[in-house]
Amino acid sequence: MPRYILLSIKPQYAKLIYGGSKRYEFRRRLPKQMDLPILIYESSPVQRITGIVPRAYGLTADRDVLWEKTHAYAGISRETYDAYFGALPVANAIGTYFAYLFTDPIELGTHGLPKYPPQSFCYVDADL
Repeated sequence: MPRYILLSIKPQYAKLIYGGSKRYEFRRRLPKQMDLPILIYESSPVQRITGIVPRAYGLTADRDVLWEKTHAYAGISRETYDAYFGALPVANAIGTYFAYLFTDPIELGTHGLPKYPPQSFCYVDADL
């Protein structure tokens, strides 16, 4: 049974999440098990797990409706949002309450973590 969601995020967005100005991470597909803590894997050039979101929730709505609900803490422009979702009529977001930044980032391939980062997210049963 998985103990975490491993979520790949670009470093500039992870920084905004840790700072509290970005509380929504947009995704075309949400994890089915949103009751798990989320490990934040920062993509290149960081390439480490840098922190954790202990509690999160999923939102799914019409694209315009979701933007209206989330734009104040989206951390991206409307243009970026529209480009990401393309022609999809429905959008998804992972809502975060807060995130903790690790003092020592964790490398993939250790502690039972996968050797390679997920394209978007994956479930892991790591021993952290």
